[in-house]
This record gives sequence, structure tokens and C-alpha cells, in this order.
Amino acid sequence: MNTSPETKRKPSRKLMILAIALCAALAIAAVIAGNLYSRYMATSMRILRLEGTVHLQQNGRSRTVQDSVRLQSGDEMKTEPASLVSVGLDETKIITLEEKSLADVEKRIKWLRLNLKEGCLFFQVTKALEDDETFDITTSTMTIGIRGTSGYVIVDENGQESLVITDGHVHVVGVNPTTKEVKEIDVYAGQRITVYLFNDQIVDSIMFFLEDIGPEALPPEILQLILDDPQLLARVEAATGWDLDGSDPTPSPAPTET
Repeated sequence: MNTSPETKRKPSRKLMILAIALCAALAIAAVIAGNLYSRYMATSMRILRLEGTVHLQQNGRSRTVQDSVRLQSGDEMKTEPASLVSVGLDETKIITLEEKSLADVEKRIKWLRLNLKEGCLFFQVTKALEDDETFDITTSTMTIGIRGTSGYVIVDENGQESLVITDGHVHVVGVNPTTKEVKEIDVYAGQRITVYLFNDQIVDSIMFFLEDIGPEALPPEILQLILDDPQLLARVEAATGWDLDGSDPTPSPAPTET
């Protein structure tokens, strides 16, 4: 029996359809894999420096941090006495959690938030954020909007909260958790604000105490972090006019209350 040309071509058409479907499936798989990889890279963070004992609360489990641990969004870190951990949040953002400190981190693509619950957190951003990026550091009373700067936040053992900027500037939104009163302020290099709450009044139930400081006001561990990084040191000295070698400390002007 003779086979027509159309009949002979049918298997080839089926193979072509299968080949096209396979290519489409592979392309979709590649896109999905790329998105998953990008999401992983966007939400994972790496440890740059580790000293002493640091605990990590991750996926409902608590463990001691090792150098090889990769941090993820939602993790909580706690440092013991004489301990610290530095974390690369990405290629341009680094934070250091000093001893006896507790903080958690949330990260999604271009959105980043660190919540300091106690202790001291030093932050540095080596490249200004893009317009669609967000990096906030929060405490119980402050939200600090970071764009491209360095400084540190302290929540002491009495719950007193303060912020020092060592280069650049930040915008701070303060909220009294009890009265819900909101105040805002900009803080610049060489300045410190301390937050005070007055829950027995409605107006001025939250106050910022703003003051210019000199290098002698820096805690020794923060000063050492700056001295260990020549590029950061140059930025801080240029922004504040400080001599961080200690040879010509700048006296602190009188504080002002806001």
C-alpha cells in the first residue's frame, strides 16, 4: 500500500510539537529557578565576623551561631557578654551586633528592616540606596530611615534609647507606644539623639534630646570598628571633622532640646 506525502510528514509534526513543548517547559523551569535563586540571594545574609557566643533563633529552633551559617529573613540574633557578630546584609550594607544585644531581621528583595530590642547595633552603608530600596532600623520608639550612612543605636538596660550618626544623615520617626504621639527629626553626622517618654501627658509625650558630640563620646568598641575600616574612617572624619586618633578631640557643643 502506498503512503501519501501527508501521511509521511505527520510523525515529524508530532516530534516538532513535542520539541517545542519541551523547550517551553525548560524555559519556564529556568525562569522559576532564576526567581527562586534571586529570592534566596535577596533574603539570605552572611556572617563576616564572629567573636564569643552568639545565639540564633531560626525556623523555631535555637542554636549557637557558626561562621558557616547563612542567615535568613525572620532570624533573631542574641550576643552573650564579650561577644559580637557582624553580618553582611548584602554587598553594601553591614551591621554589627555588640555584646549583650538582641535583634531580629526581615528582608525581602529591596526591603530591609532590623529591630533592635536591647544592646547596641552599629550599621554602615557603603553605597546610597536606590530610590526603590528601603532600609529601616527600629526600636520600641524609633524608626530610623537609612539611605547611605553609618552610626549606631543603643537600647540600654533601662530601656533608654539613643542614636548616633557618624557619617551622612537619617530621618527618624518617633512614636510613644502608649499615647501614639508621633514626632520626626533629621539627625546628621556628629549628632546624638536620646528619646524620652512622658506617658502622663498627651502633648510632648515623646521628646528628642539632640546634641552635637565629639569623638570622646564614642564607646570604645564603636571607635575600634571605625578605626579598623580605613574607608569608613575617612568618611567619618570628613563628615564630622573629628580626629579619631585622639590627638585633637573636638569638644562637644552645648546640647539642644527638640
